[in-house]
Amino acid sequence: MSTSMTPLLERLLRPANPGDEMTRRRAGGGAQQELEHLCRDLTLLFNATGLGAICPLGSQPHVTRSVLNYGLGNLAGVVLSSIDTQKLESRIREIVLDFEPRILRYSVAVQLLPVTSCSASLNFLIEGEIRGLDALHAFRLESAWNTESGEVRVRPYGRPSTHG
Repeated sequence: MSTSMTPLLERLLRPANPGDEMTRRRAGGGAQQELEHLCRDLTLLFNATGLGAICPLGSQPHVTRSVLNYGLGNLAGVVLSSIDTQKLESRIREIVLDFEPRILRYSVAVQLLPVTSCSASLNFLIEGEIRGLDALHAFRLESAWNTESGEVRVRPYGRPSTHG
């Protein structure tokens, strides 16, 4: 992957010596490491609150897709039954497309997973393909949106949750 396609956060977190980076990647990072980085970056994105959550940006379309609007907004305190899940699915897909350049645009799909009756969260399946260092990698992730705390967690689909 070229440096221009590597997210800024990824570049800032790299070791100072490029040789260390290449050694680490050759040691078996690959698809699993790409998936871990994607989960981390999407968790940061979904937990951020963009300017659009605070004030309307309808008259400023360039700001809507800029870093000033990085994030979705907080769902803390929102009653599950009052959420338009189709609209939220669409918005999640939009922000992934706007702020995650490693994911191929045509491949992104977001779908609400069945809601359990005793849960205070909405879970979404996010599928697509990511540009890896050596090839394209398909991924399936689950994002859990807790409406009590406002926290969002992203993990590989099917992996047990590590929080309550």
